[in-house]
Amino acid sequence: MARLSARTSVEPAQPSIPMGADESSALPGVVASALLSWLLLFGAPTAAGSERVCPNEWRAEIVHTEGAVELAIPPQWVPVRSGAVLCHGDLIRTGPFSRATVRLPDGNGTLVSVHANSSLRLHAVKDGSEPWYDVVVKVLKGLVHAISRDPRFLEFDTPFVNAAIEGTELVVNVRPDGTAVDVIEGKVAMSNPLGATTAVAGTSGFASGNTKPEAAAADVLRSIDWARRYARIIPGELPSPAAVPNGGDEGSPAFYVRRAASRLGRGAVNEADEDLRTALTLDPSNGDALALRAVIALGQQERAQANDLARRAVEAAPDSAAAWLALSHAAEASMDGRLARESAEAAVRAAPDHAYAWARIGELRAAEGDYRGARQAAGKALEIDPGLAKAHMILGFVELNGGEAAAAEAAFRNAVRADGGDAYARLGLSLALYRQGRNELARREAENALAVDPTSPVLRGYMGIVYDDENRAELGQTLLEIAKSLDAENPTGWYFDAARKQHENRLVEAMLDFRRAFEATGRRSVYGAEFALDENLLARSAGIGRLHATLGLERIGLLAAWRAQFDDPAEYSGYRLAADLYGHRPRHQRARVNEVHQAIIRQPLNVTPIQAQLSEARPFLLDVAGPSSLSFQEYHRLVRENGFSTQLSGVAAGLDTRGFDVAVNGLHDRVSYNLSFFDFSTDGFRENNDLDQRVVSALTQVRLGEATTLTAELRSGDVEKGDLALRFDPEKYSPSFREAESIDYLLVG
Repeated sequence: MARLSARTSVEPAQPSIPMGADESSALPGVVASALLSWLLLFGAPTAAGSERVCPNEWRAEIVHTEGAVELAIPPQWVPVRSGAVLCHGDLIRTGPFSRATVRLPDGNGTLVSVHANSSLRLHAVKDGSEPWYDVVVKVLKGLVHAISRDPRFLEFDTPFVNAAIEGTELVVNVRPDGTAVDVIEGKVAMSNPLGATTAVAGTSGFASGNTKPEAAAADVLRSIDWARRYARIIPGELPSPAAVPNGGDEGSPAFYVRRAASRLGRGAVNEADEDLRTALTLDPSNGDALALRAVIALGQQERAQANDLARRAVEAAPDSAAAWLALSHAAEASMDGRLARESAEAAVRAAPDHAYAWARIGELRAAEGDYRGARQAAGKALEIDPGLAKAHMILGFVELNGGEAAAAEAAFRNAVRADGGDAYARLGLSLALYRQGRNELARREAENALAVDPTSPVLRGYMGIVYDDENRAELGQTLLEIAKSLDAENPTGWYFDAARKQHENRLVEAMLDFRRAFEATGRRSVYGAEFALDENLLARSAGIGRLHATLGLERIGLLAAWRAQFDDPAEYSGYRLAADLYGHRPRHQRARVNEVHQAIIRQPLNVTPIQAQLSEARPFLLDVAGPSSLSFQEYHRLVRENGFSTQLSGVAAGLDTRGFDVAVNGLHDRVSYNLSFFDFSTDGFRENNDLDQRVVSALTQVRLGEATTLTAELRSGDVEKGDLALRFDPEKYSPSFREAESIDYLLVG
């Protein structure tokens, strides 16, 4: 909850440089003086950022900067970059078409993102009664987005109201006429000398110097549109977003298109749209301008409009790589993978030296599981532009999906160094760190990714399962709900929330979310997360069969499984779902075993415990009679890392009935193993009705390459039983009939 105190903020002392639209620029003498001040106070600029010593040991860190981000060194301003340290009392500002993200040192993921033309001062004081610092972020002007998971004390101080937050996400906008507070999650108690009110999630509060605070329902998610990231489809070096056209540029649509692309790269969508309108006024059939408008429409979830604009761009300029790339992105958003791939290939034919186009081909190949082709395309992109973050990111996911977590981490770090604003590169880095068991750093990078692009439903979905995995269920649920609100047609939030609700035994709600995700994927995959670069084997392996079976919807589940198998025979999640459901149907034992082996042989690595009896064609006991349900288990983590997991279950009853089931699964980079043991025995309800069954299985998978996995399973089964048949006359049985069976076999594939 956040609460606003009644204090009025005090304007901190500022350097003598006037604040305003042109504050990011300075005369050469001013710059020289600022640099001299920095050198005298903190040492060399290249080293001072990370090595700076703060007076009270409280150190904030700049995660990412774009454009002009400056620190006040009175009486001047000095540019700062990613990795720089901020201390108590520091005053920073952003210039036009600039933005920055700052991480506060609370260890709980408190991040502050600063919009263009904003300024704020940091205050951190320890009163001695508590081990933490009381932090005040004084927002002097402009717009700030904050995500705080710290349950202790953090306050936002503005000229009109003050906000002390505890576990809240909000946007503070200090305008000349007052302060607006948009609450995305949590609550904000707003007060000033004229009155008080409470702004809850989904409402916007406003207060000025002569009016009391008031709150009303609002589309608060629109207040973070400035942080959105757009595909950079225009090649070459772009002009400054603040560039002024010279005499020859005023009538050139190309200048306005390229400046629009530069502005879009800084999130200035309104200014970019103005430039595109000017370009289209000068040339109504300008393909690049139409392509950029399609990219903007995609960012606003206007998929139909984006498709129409992209097709118009291709028709107007068939030789424009940007037009084909816009169509590629629009087609992917509409679940047309083939058109997305063909359009990217057309972009490369139109511009063979377009690095982003090659990276786009690599991205689509990786999404289809063609890792060798993805590596080649990304390599070609880096030959053209060694600093292209997207190409480094694709190589990172190729390494990650191939089981090389350390190599993936290196590639993702290269991507982040090239472009700290690439949120998906930061997500990939987080996944690589999780894979290596470095969970604290991994969560930190996932939080950084979300702060850099809070508009992404995919990032919200991943962050939701991270928090849920840490037993912060309420926070995880909130993030998944926001993910669904950001884009109702994106399946990621729906699918992850379905898995979470199934874990909580909220089966009807889970089924509704699962069906929504299934529909959002175009009914082509039972795995409903959109971010295809990450294999996410854990989410794909979720045992959703029990969900369908418990609700009596086996037929619907089987239709989904068959459709997924038909659309993509190489995707194993459809086979897992079919195996789950066959386990609940009579006389489908052999079909179930076949689906189990089809799933195992197709999955790159097994990441969840598999019961030994799941592959037995003749289990001799009912599904509900054993120690555990005969299906892939759905209770497992959704965040993958090296290590092992164990599943135990048992049963005991009268007539000397007892059963035990244990499965252990281990994962280390390219190697996965599964050891399982099943034992069940009973004396039965009559003479010679006893059963004793034992199964032992050892499964090992080694990923030899991005697209090749070696699978070997050694299985041993023993059964000894009497006359188990149930006849019309219960006295009709054989007191002497005995049957014993022992099978050992090795499967290699």
